[in-house]
Order: sequence, then structure tokens, then C-alpha cells
Amino acid sequence: MSEDDKLKVERPRAKSMILFTDVRIIDTPGRGPYEGDVLIKEDKIAAVGHVSNRRQLEQDHRVRVIQGRRRTPTS
Repeated sequence: MSEDDKLKVERPRAKSMILFTDVRIIDTPGRGPYEGDVLIKEDKIAAVGHVSNRRQLEQDHRVRVIQGRRRTPTS
């Protein structure tokens, strides 16, 4: 496999934010999955579930917004 064929993942820049919207969240044992949002700030999970300022973040050009379409994010 050549270098060009490998998937390259760019690390977030300082003060970056990524908002995953409408994702399926699997939380604690005994609780079923639920739909919500995940906010990543500077490479750390900042919010899971209900992101109170979601609409404002979606309008902010500095925030990368990824539509989850009810998928389950994993690491």
C-alpha cells in the first residue's frame, strides 16, 4: 500500500470543536441506547446527550458539524 492510499487523519487544531449531531449513544449497562449529540472540544469529549447550545454551535463557522444520522460513534 502506498502512502497515498493510507487514510490520513488530521489532528484537531487547538481550540477546535467538532459537533456530532443525531447520533445513537450507548451509555451505562441497563439503559438502552438513546439519540443525542456529542461535542468534542480540543480533542476531549465536552458534552454527551443534550448539547444546550447546539443551534448556536451549528451556525458557528469554527465548529465542524457532522450529521450522525442515528449512527453509533465508537473510538
